[in-house]
Amino acid sequence: MTTFTHEALLHLHGPDAAKFLQGQTTADFLNAAPNSLLRGAFCNPKGRVLADFLAAVISHEDIWLRSRRAVAEHLVAHLERYLMFSKATLTLTDWAVSADSIDAENALCLDPDQGLMVIPRGAALTEYWSAPDHTAPGRLTERAFQAQEIAIEEARIEKSTIGAYLPQDLNYDLNDAVSFKKGCYTGQEIIARLHFRGTPKRRLYSAECSVDAELEPGAIITAADTEKTLGSVVNCAATENGKVMLIEAVETVFEQNPRVSDAQIRAKP
Repeated sequence: MTTFTHEALLHLHGPDAAKFLQGQTTADFLNAAPNSLLRGAFCNPKGRVLADFLAAVISHEDIWLRSRRAVAEHLVAHLERYLMFSKATLTLTDWAVSADSIDAENALCLDPDQGLMVIPRGAALTEYWSAPDHTAPGRLTERAFQAQEIAIEEARIEKSTIGAYLPQDLNYDLNDAVSFKKGCYTGQEIIARLHFRGTPKRRLYSAECSVDAELEPGAIITAADTEKTLGSVVNCAATENGKVMLIEAVETVFEQNPRVSDAQIRAKP
């Protein structure tokens, strides 16, 4: 079985766990039901995303967060100053993340006492979060898992893109990762102003690419004919047929530039 070296699980535990996340993230933790999943993001005061997460809400006092490992390490250091004023403890755990290409709908299991949590994602994807003394049941390689995430257009923050994007750049406002009904949180003013009073200038696109060169997250995409900057690579994964990517760019840019560094746009928000 395969565990993912680039994924990590954070555990927030204590009477103020949900209250703390309510003031720090785009997700509505205070209205989350026990044994439920939430997607969301931590942002800086300028509304830029510091970390994305998938949260397992066991209860309002017991919450687990899955993020990229390098991003999670940065997040723990960032949140230390705020946790000093909360009755909650944040731990970077030694639990493992794995996945399988099966649809385990209605098989959600969020019981950390069993040493294994089952996270159905739909679209033939199931995650497993397992304790160190349990065998991780997932059989997907990490590369295949990342390709699956790109297929369902789930943008992930990487170490090189911490603080680079607004939630709207990554379509977080379109896939329930941002609550516009909850109270204040870090970055909320800018994110809400763009939502209610403006129009996002940039959006997320899925693409495929045949070039052999490595396309790192944050890499700039330019027009093949003018070298004009069009956007950037958010996530990229190799497949048998080339590379699949998520790209953030101005909404109309690919209609004006149908050929962009050998990337072929396949879907739009």
